[in-house]
Amino acid sequence: MIVLPGEARESRLSGARSGRNPKEFFYGGLALQEQGHEVVFLNARQMSNNMAGRFRQHCERKLNGLTQIGVTRSQVELMIPHLHDVDVVFGFTDSFSLSMGCYRSLLPKQLKVIGGFHGLADWRKRVRPPFRSGFGQLVRSSLQRLDYAMTSGAADREAATKEYALPAGLLQSYDFGVDQDFWSPGGTTAQKNDNTFFLAIGSDPQRDYSVIARAVLSVQVKVITNIDEPGLQQNPKIELVRGSLATSHLSDEDIRELYRACRGVIVPIKDVWQPSGCSVTLQAMSCGKPVIITDYKGLFDREFLRDGENCVLVPPRDPIALQQAIDRLSHDEAFYSGISEGALRTAREHFGISRLENTISTLVDRIGVKD
Repeated sequence: MIVLPGEARESRLSGARSGRNPKEFFYGGLALQEQGHEVVFLNARQMSNNMAGRFRQHCERKLNGLTQIGVTRSQVELMIPHLHDVDVVFGFTDSFSLSMGCYRSLLPKQLKVIGGFHGLADWRKRVRPPFRSGFGQLVRSSLQRLDYAMTSGAADREAATKEYALPAGLLQSYDFGVDQDFWSPGGTTAQKNDNTFFLAIGSDPQRDYSVIARAVLSVQVKVITNIDEPGLQQNPKIELVRGSLATSHLSDEDIRELYRACRGVIVPIKDVWQPSGCSVTLQAMSCGKPVIITDYKGLFDREFLRDGENCVLVPPRDPIALQQAIDRLSHDEAFYSGISEGALRTAREHFGISRLENTISTLVDRIGVKD
């Protein structure tokens, strides 16, 4: 069995096993190892070791930059030497999962191929207009060649099924959770309510930092991102720190301390179907912090996220609503305490990492993978 978590997370593997890093970005693979399965974690973005291969990869990147389709044959071919005598391969990036379906015929016949997606419904809108007409057929044919296709949100699943006219049941959704042995409230100093700054973190392209930049802020907001939003540098209440999952100088432990130290966390999202902001929201809630998150159409959970009880939902593209939410959490101690306690309780009851691990373990049992 092989799990492909992506380049930025490969270095975190030893830390996740020792508790220095969270386990959620290995998508249940570590739990499968504990159950007796042989699991190997590989980089899905390998570089070829010869000149011709690197040139081909360069050409594919240029083509994908032109089309925004993202399918890459060379990355699939680089995986093939690792896939002999393997039962199942998981992909957890949109581009690689789609590529595995497109080039399924290149892979060993005995292999079960599982593709995980994070923003399938919105993908066609990102494709350059001249190439959109055939993209729906590309998605349908790719997913039908996969043994199992899943996305990380029910709203994205339903929207993608409609957007690409997928057969009913072809695309499933999986439940996400975070490692609460790692993400936790911590000591008494970090839990004090008198901290005044708010934190916004993440470089997902679906983040909408312009709404923070346009807000009339009464408190300091620390924004950690690689997204280029000029307005962030023009707002005197915003401290901008450049960084992302792959490039930030901040460790996971540093980020956890920022969660613990801040007054609250802001997760501004564009009005998309992709369940963006899920990780940051659940990490912050698990640290006992209130989260202000956009009520976007792909909100990752509408059953347990409840406005005014365990989070604060604000409309998309509404800097006034965001400003009001920040002000209330800054000055209304009873409201702040209620949201904080509700956030921690909800995270512990419904969003632990076992939620994700059980989903993946059940899938492995269903497709009949041997230990």
